Amino acid sequence: MNSPKILTFFCLIGLLFSFNSCTKSQKMQSANEGGAVKYFSGWSGYSIPMRPKGEISKEETHKLDAYYVGTFEGGLLVSFEKFLHQERLWTDYYTYWENSKKIRKRKMVREDGEVQIQSFVEDGKLIKEE
Repeated sequence: MNSPKILTFFCLIGLLFSFNSCTKSQKMQSANEGGAVKYFSGWSGYSIPMRPKGEISKEETHKLDAYYVGTFEGGLLVSFEKFLHQERLWTDYYTYWENSKKIRKRKMVREDGEVQIQSFVEDGKLIKEE
């Protein structure tokens, strides 16, 4: 009697559960692949790696002339970018000593494509610039 309606109901429930499961899986995968991206209004101090400050939403970046984008993996800042009028000015990439929060290498890429690399010893002191 109501078999087609009940069957349709259970098919819809099954689709919803499988869609929800797929969506969660995709979100987890993308978060693990690229690290956590956060937006900032500025940075403080002159230490390396940079220290972002003033976390803002992605939507707020459109209201600002300048803003910064930080990418974090395992709680460590792995890249830091400056944008001016929605155009990237420079990007810093950071690598760290294994099992440490101390920086190992900084790669700076400027707007014109110029690249500068700094290497550090395990205690964080600069040893080489290329």
